[in-house]
Amino acid sequence: MSGFYVDASEFDALRAALGATEEQCKAAYNKAVRQTAAKLERLARATMISGTGVKGRHIVRGRVHVFVSKGKGDKPGGGKIWFGLDSLPVSSLRGKIKPQSRRKPKRGSDGRFIKGRGAAGAAGASFTPQAADIPPLSFPNSFVAKRDGRRTIWVRNTDGRVNEARVPIYEPMLGQIDSDVFVGAGDMLLDYFSKDLRGRVAGGVK
Repeated sequence: MSGFYVDASEFDALRAALGATEEQCKAAYNKAVRQTAAKLERLARATMISGTGVKGRHIVRGRVHVFVSKGKGDKPGGGKIWFGLDSLPVSSLRGKIKPQSRRKPKRGSDGRFIKGRGAAGAAGASFTPQAADIPPLSFPNSFVAKRDGRRTIWVRNTDGRVNEARVPIYEPMLGQIDSDVFVGAGDMLLDYFSKDLRGRVAGGVK
């Protein structure tokens, strides 16, 4: 969960300079919070799409949620944004899937090839994401097959079951969210507040 915060002294100074009432300030601030939250939501989804290289907007739609709280009494309203940064399945990301051939048989201390299951090394596949900040990944004990018509990687578990390989996005996305989404949130909120408050004061609107 991430939030955006501002220096209250800047709002107080603007209020004094314009001669605005407390009621006008509260109304302007709450509207500015809603506008800022809506803008940040659009930026957040765009950042998630570009930062992960997903194949469709619908994949990140449920991974960004905005919460806006109304002010109560002397307490001003605020906004928070929730990001779902758990791993994504390979089939949902743009990138290159490469099947890997089985490794050559291993030799024992006597120089002979080791016999038995797994002696030749586990076959696997690798995935190189299109997104620049997500590193290439290799998945041991895996194979390439389609899911819902899309080529992807399946990993064999020790119990014999298979699951689609997933790609971690938490660490790569954290830096992008801070630099691309929240870096100017405070200034954005102040700008919305200033424009709305000036209009209210000029028009005598409460």
